[in-house]
Amino acid sequence: MEEGTESFKISRQFFLNSPTTVTTANGQQVVLKGRHKPDLKNLSNYFLSKIGLNNKLLLYSKENHTTRALSLRTLEPIFVVDEDRIVARYSPLGTGQRTDTTLEKSLLKTLLTGADESRAKDTRDTDESAESIKRRVKQLEALMQLIFPEVSTPTQTTVEIQDQISKLDRSIQILDTGIQELVLSKGQFLQRRKDELMLAANVENEIGDAKALRQRFSLLMEKYESDRSRVVGLSEAALLLENYGQVSCPTCGSHFDEATTDVDVDILLQSAHAEAHKIEVQMKDLQGAIVQLDETIGSGLSNVERIKTRVTEMDAELQADVGEKLNQLVFSKNEHSQKKTELAASLARLEGRNAAQVELDRLRSYEPQERAAYEIDDFSEQLTHFVENVEDILKRWGFPDYSPTKFLDKSRDLEIGGTPRKDFGKGYRAVAFSAFVLGLMKTLMPSNRHPGFVVLDSPLTTYKPADIEQGEEDESIEPNMVYSVYRDLCDAYTENQVIIFDNQEPEVDLLSSMNYQHFTRNNNLGRYGFFPVN
Repeated sequence: MEEGTESFKISRQFFLNSPTTVTTANGQQVVLKGRHKPDLKNLSNYFLSKIGLNNKLLLYSKENHTTRALSLRTLEPIFVVDEDRIVARYSPLGTGQRTDTTLEKSLLKTLLTGADESRAKDTRDTDESAESIKRRVKQLEALMQLIFPEVSTPTQTTVEIQDQISKLDRSIQILDTGIQELVLSKGQFLQRRKDELMLAANVENEIGDAKALRQRFSLLMEKYESDRSRVVGLSEAALLLENYGQVSCPTCGSHFDEATTDVDVDILLQSAHAEAHKIEVQMKDLQGAIVQLDETIGSGLSNVERIKTRVTEMDAELQADVGEKLNQLVFSKNEHSQKKTELAASLARLEGRNAAQVELDRLRSYEPQERAAYEIDDFSEQLTHFVENVEDILKRWGFPDYSPTKFLDKSRDLEIGGTPRKDFGKGYRAVAFSAFVLGLMKTLMPSNRHPGFVVLDSPLTTYKPADIEQGEEDESIEPNMVYSVYRDLCDAYTENQVIIFDNQEPEVDLLSSMNYQHFTRNNNLGRYGFFPVN
C-alpha cells in the first residue's frame, strides 16, 4: 500500500494467532494486535489512520444516542465484496443486519464529509432518561432500606435531637465546674499531703545514705580486726622464740649462728602491744560510729512509717470528704457524655437518611423531558456528488435506464431509473453494487478517505444452475456490458487498483491493459489458483 509517496506492507502468515506485521518503506517492522482500540498498536486503527479515519465514532441508535467506533471491520464492506454480498438485496454499506440501519447511514455520512458522530456521545452523557431516573430511584430506595432500616419512620426530628445534645453539653459543663471547685476546695489539704510524701522521700534517701555508710564501716571494722589478729600473732611468735632454746634449721638441719641474730624480742613485743592498742582505739571509735548509724537508720525508718501512717489517714479523710462526691460527679459526667455520643450518632444517621430522602423525593418529582432522537447532520450536497459519480459509471457501462440514479435513505441503496437496486435480477444487482462501490471510491479519493483499492468477487458472472431452484430468473448481463465494464476499469482507474475475480473472460484486446491472471487449477499451465502452488 502507499500513503502519499510512502509505501508500507502489511503481512500475516496463514496459521492460528499469527501476528500482523507492518513493514515501512525504510524496512522498519511493527507488530500489530488484532483487536480494534483507540491507539495505533492494532491493525484496524493503524490502517484507518493512513486514510484519516482513525478514532471516528458512528451513530448506532438515534433514540439512545449510542455510538460505535469506526473500525476496519466496519469499513471493509466498501472495498472488499464477496460473491454473496455483491448480489444481495440489502445495502452495499453493510451486511444486511436490521440493527445496522443507522450505522450504515452514519458510515456513509462520515466517509463523505469526514465528520463523525462524537456529538451524539456528548448529548447522551448530559441527558437523563426516564429509565435512568427510575433505576436510580429503585437503587436509592434499596440503599436506604439497607443502611437506615431503623430510621425509616423516625420518632424524633433533627431539631429535637440537637436540642437534647445542647442540654447535655450544658450539663457536662456544670459537672466539669463542680469537679474543679471540689478539687480546688481541698487545695491546702492536698498540698500538705504532698509535703508529707516529699518528706518521706527525703528521709528514705537519708536512710539509704546511712545504710551505704554503715556497710563501708563494717568493711573497715573487718580490716581492723584482721590487723589486730596479725599483731597478736606477731607477739606470740616473739614469745615462742624467747622461750625455746637453740634449734636447727628445719630445712638443712644446721645450727643458727646466735652471733648473727640482732633481734631484740622485748622491743618487738612492746611495738606489737602499742600497735594492738592503737587498733583497738580505732575499732572502738568505729564501733561508736556504727551504733550511731544504726540509731539513725532505725529512727529514719520509724519516721517514714509515721509519715506513711499520716498520709494514709489523710487519704481516708480525703476519700470520706471528697472521693464520694467526686465519684458521683465523674459518674454523672460519663453518663451524660455517653448519652451525647449516642444522640450524635442518631443525629448523623437521621441527617444522612434525610439527605437521601430529599434526593429520593427530587428524583420522584423529576419529570425528564422526552429525549429527541439524534439527527444526523445533513450531507445531501456530498451525497448528490457521490450519486452523480455512480450514475456516470452506470452510463459508461451501458446500464439500461441508468438515469435518474438516486440514493434511497430508507434502504441506504440505489434506485436506478425508478427501480430499486434490490428489485433487479442478480446480474444487474451485482453490476449496480459494483458501481456503488467504485463510485464511492472515486468520490472519496480526493480527500484520501479511501484505501484506493476495491476487490469484487463475481460482479459479471452471477447466474448459476442453483438459482433456478431458488426462483431466480436468468438475467445475465449482455456481452456488450461485460466489455464496457472491463474497458472502463482499464481506462478510468489507472490511479487506483480494482481486483476482479470472475469467470467472464475479458476480450483479448483488453488483456494488455490489465494485470490478467488465469487460474487454471493445473500445475503445468498458468497459475494454479489465487495462492500459487510454488
